[in-house]
Amino acid sequence: MPSKRDGLLIPARSHSRLAERVSQRILSTVRPIESLRFRVHIEVDGLGQPFKKHLDVGPRACSLPLGNLDLPSSQFIKDCKKNPNRVLIAHPYNPPHIMPLVEVVPNSTTSKESIDTAMAFFTALGKAPILLRQEVRGSVANRLQAAISHEAFSLVKRGIVTAKEIDNLGPSWSFTGPFMKDVLGGGANAGGFRHLMEHVGVTMQDWLKDVVAHSYEYTDENLNVLDSSVKEMLAGVDIERLEEERNNLMIEVFKAKASAKALV
Repeated sequence: MPSKRDGLLIPARSHSRLAERVSQRILSTVRPIESLRFRVHIEVDGLGQPFKKHLDVGPRACSLPLGNLDLPSSQFIKDCKKNPNRVLIAHPYNPPHIMPLVEVVPNSTTSKESIDTAMAFFTALGKAPILLRQEVRGSVANRLQAAISHEAFSLVKRGIVTAKEIDNLGPSWSFTGPFMKDVLGGGANAGGFRHLMEHVGVTMQDWLKDVVAHSYEYTDENLNVLDSSVKEMLAGVDIERLEEERNNLMIEVFKAKASAKALV
C-alpha cells in the first residue's frame, strides 16, 4: 500500500511534465489542473496526440488516475498502444479536502494491479474509495444527486415548495445511505428492506409516474423561477460564512460517524 508520502499528488502542468512525473513513478491526477484538463479535451477531439503519447511513457507499475466524469477513459486510450491498462478515472467530490468519497472507474482494459493500486492509494490518503464495475456517464453519486435535484427543481417550479424549504428537509442520508435507511424504516432488522418495499413499493411506483409526468424541463423560463426562489433563500445570508460553517460541521459529522461501531 502506498504511503501518503509515496502517493504525493504533484501537479502535472504540461504534457512533457506529465511524462516526467509518470517516469518518476508518481501517481498523477489531472482533475485539479484545469488547464491540463482542457488540453486533454483538445487532444481527444483530434487536434493532436501529445497526451495520448505520454500515456505510453513510464513504468508499468505507475497508475494514471484521471478525473473527468464526461469523458470515460475508454474514449481516449484508443491510441495508447503500450500501457492502456494503467489508465482509469478517479473522481473526488466537493469539498475534496473534506469529503472521503472517491469513485474509481476503470475501463475494460484497466489491469487489476492498476485498480488495486488506485484503491490502496486513496485509502492511504484517508479517503473512502468505491469501485465502479462499469463506466457510466456522470458516475454514481452525481447521477443520484441529479435525480434528486431534478425532482426538487420540478417541485419548486410548480410552486409546491420553495428552494429554502427543500433545503430544510434535512435528509437522513448524512448518517445512512438510502438502502440502510429503508432497512431501518422497515423494522430495523435483516428483513426490514423487503418488508418496507412490499408495503410501499407499489405506492412509490405511482409517485414515480407523477414525477415523470411533471418532469422538469431545462428552459430559461423555468430557470428564472428557480433562480428567483434561490435568491429569496439567500437574502441576508453570508455565503462565505455559511460555507465555512458547512465545512466545519461536515468534518464533525465524519468524525462522529467514524467513531460509530455499527453504522455503515
